[in-house]
Amino acid sequence: MTEAGLEKIAAAKQDGSWNALDAIEALTIPADLKQALEANETANRYFETFSNSTKKNILFWIDSAKRPQTRLKRIEKTISSAAQNQNPLA
Repeated sequence: MTEAGLEKIAAAKQDGSWNALDAIEALTIPADLKQALEANETANRYFETFSNSTKKNILFWIDSAKRPQTRLKRIEKTISSAAQNQNPLA
């Protein structure tokens, strides 16, 4: 690998972006989404039936929100869509 590539990797490890998607890849449900799913049994049941790739896309979509209000809206859309057995990103 070139020196420039190694510098990019070192910078990514230092700023945390190197591991930014680890929780998503591991399908770790963030606390706020978990709480919302637990509050809606139907949404929780259907969310669990989604494919791993669908769950990862949803988790990334929620995690990529820049503002707390946007994150909350995305969680709410996830819950309402999942309650109808629908992918919120479809």
